[in-house]
Amino acid sequence: NATEKSRTVSTCANNPEKIPNAWLLTKILTTDNDSTVFKYHTVYVNYVAGSSQTITKKDIGRTVTCATTDLCYEPIDQNCITRAYNDGILIDEISSTNYGKIKFSYIDRPDILDDKLIKEIALYSSQDTLNAIKKVVLDYTYSHADEPASIYESLTKRPFLTSVKQYGDNNVLIGGYKFNYDDIDNMPPRGSYSQDWYGFYNGKT
Repeated sequence: NATEKSRTVSTCANNPEKIPNAWLLTKILTTDNDSTVFKYHTVYVNYVAGSSQTITKKDIGRTVTCATTDLCYEPIDQNCITRAYNDGILIDEISSTNYGKIKFSYIDRPDILDDKLIKEIALYSSQDTLNAIKKVVLDYTYSHADEPASIYESLTKRPFLTSVKQYGDNNVLIGGYKFNYDDIDNMPPRGSYSQDWYGFYNGKT
């Protein structure tokens, strides 16, 4: 299956069925009879995509006339949570009849449960499909917001790429890159209510 599907579910709205949102390439045939095949696997992910908070205050000086003898409706505070459900597609392998293959591997991510981060990309020749002739390995770190998450603990975490390492034949390190960030733990949790009038984080609770 190479089709992604998704839907969003809100605690304050009607919820649609999952709909296709991406169609992925599965095979390429060339005029020189080379066949390139793309293999995938599905990950079933659901996560909090957003949250909103509505606080309603009654105008004390205003008189409301009820249409019936029942008590007039009193406005209430409301918290709405939007959760995304996604049948995601991750690439596992790209293989060619004449030119070898590329394999991908992944690791779990605590900020979005059941989703993955890419960990390694390895290149194999058509003559040796067991030993990689080159590979790239990615490393990550996670920020952790000090402010309590408005909904779930996972919302306080964000992944940051820290290094890209390149390996050649016989798994020999041949180069790489490192990434540094400023004060990643000072970021708010996703969905934080600590926002000013324009939606920018203001650190207030």
